[in-house]
Amino acid sequence: MADDIDRAVSQLSNREGTWVARRDAADFLGKVSNRARGALAQFAEDPDTDVRAAVARALGDAAWRDVDRAGVLSFEELVRAIERPGKRAAKPVDGGFEIAVTLKNGRTQKVQVTRGNSEAGAETIRVRSRCGPADAAALEWALRTNDRLPHCSFAITEDSGQQHLELGHSLRAKKATADELRACVKEVAFYADWAEGRLSKQDSY
Repeated sequence: MADDIDRAVSQLSNREGTWVARRDAADFLGKVSNRARGALAQFAEDPDTDVRAAVARALGDAAWRDVDRAGVLSFEELVRAIERPGKRAAKPVDGGFEIAVTLKNGRTQKVQVTRGNSEAGAETIRVRSRCGPADAAALEWALRTNDRLPHCSFAITEDSGQQHLELGHSLRAKKATADELRACVKEVAFYADWAEGRLSKQDSY
């Protein structure tokens, strides 16, 4: 791999070479860089201090980490970058991923992360989590509570003929970073668990 990288750097540096060779070299280096950053980002919050420090040095400053965008990393790489052992574990499901988030209160909340499109046609990353059945009392409470939430909002979804209350938020895919997706998943998990506790006092989702 090191030889391939050195070769690509040499080709990119050769201004006398063809534009095709230089373009391909840049594409190759970009893919290697993105894959490395995605792998490193998974351990940005590693419990081991030395590992965490080494990852921080490798990633560099925040401006460099912000290059990790959905348009650069694949959707799967973006999701994998926010995993953390014992805190957030992702598994593939139809249309995206389900992330099991372990909260500080010891409860677990499952968060769905999928791709979609807004009404205006912009590509989005949808983050949502089920809170409970969408009965009349829950819906009235959710509507009154929506105004108090910082970013998320409640919605009704239907599955197998049953209506459910979900909490969700969307990010613009082309501008989303791993840091933003991580924050969004954590926020949706926290407030969805809070809503579930208020509505049913159970930990079903």
